[in-house]
Amino acid sequence: MAGVTDRKTSWQIWWVVDGERQFATLPKSGDFCKKRAAKKEADKRERDGTNKDKVCTFKALADSYFKNKGGADATRFKEGKFVEVFEEFLQRKSCAKDIKVITDLVIGAYIADRQEKKYSPASINFEITCLKWIFKKFCSAGFIIGNPTDGIKYFKEDRMVKVLPTKEEVEKILRWFEINEPLFYPWVYFLATRGWRRNELGLMKVEDVDLPNERLYVKNTKTGVQRTERLPQQDCLILSEHFINLKKNKLYKASGYLFPSKDGELLCKNTLLKKVKQAAKAVGITKNITNHLFRHYVVTSILDQTANIEVVKAITGHKDTKTILEHYAHATPENIKRGLEITHINMGLKAEKN
Repeated sequence: MAGVTDRKTSWQIWWVVDGERQFATLPKSGDFCKKRAAKKEADKRERDGTNKDKVCTFKALADSYFKNKGGADATRFKEGKFVEVFEEFLQRKSCAKDIKVITDLVIGAYIADRQEKKYSPASINFEITCLKWIFKKFCSAGFIIGNPTDGIKYFKEDRMVKVLPTKEEVEKILRWFEINEPLFYPWVYFLATRGWRRNELGLMKVEDVDLPNERLYVKNTKTGVQRTERLPQQDCLILSEHFINLKKNKLYKASGYLFPSKDGELLCKNTLLKKVKQAAKAVGITKNITNHLFRHYVVTSILDQTANIEVVKAITGHKDTKTILEHYAHATPENIKRGLEITHINMGLKAEKN
């Protein structure tokens, strides 16, 4: 629960005692010249300030952890609901008054209860992840000795069959955005041609676009490593037109978002999803089209045409080959047909004419 913030000339450390954050400033010199040393000091102060004999409940400490953790609103809501449900289970098992009595058997019983109630492996895995995070923090803060979640394993999730759009369907969606939602058009264009992640585009700033040098800087990546993308002429023209539309709608700010909301702030994550579904419905597509499905479409299309996974990595920003092959490569009707044409052997048979 303890942490460190870099304040340029010093470290601001914080730790939690009895659910309340404590703060201190450490100079970037001597014993605290490195961030790791400052973090150790914050952890020490949290351990020293915590009464090990004090009875602590799961809910109090979990609420404190998630309050300081941050994250997206939707995820925080799910985490809060999980804490409530797990707390109710602990009360039924008479384990709610002290976290020290929560053992691996108690957690195993909770997971078995979720299975009995037919919760999906994905939902149960999310709750297991929450438990692992929480109890890891309990251990590091000295509230418990030994992590009861260490032996808890994740469930294997069934891979969902995704029905990808065809290239013609993607083009129809792009045309719809170009005409009806020009401010969203470049975002969907990069989704459909690069397969970039939603946050990579949603958090992109105007200053990340360098049209004179035909470059675009992708800074908010999942791996934390900034990418520099070369922009072909068509991409530059699309972004140039986008800047004109932003200025026309008084949404252009040199340090503002490239794809802002109506008030110029960060766009709600579900806004684009609603627009994509609206576009698909408008052009007569009945498939379940989502933002992320474009990433699957791009990976599958590139592999189908090049069979080169390094090309996929270079375009989409993926780092892990295993993830690409296990989760993003799909067999579409079109590439299955081409595959059968490759292996086809002409046996000289002809259909009889009626």
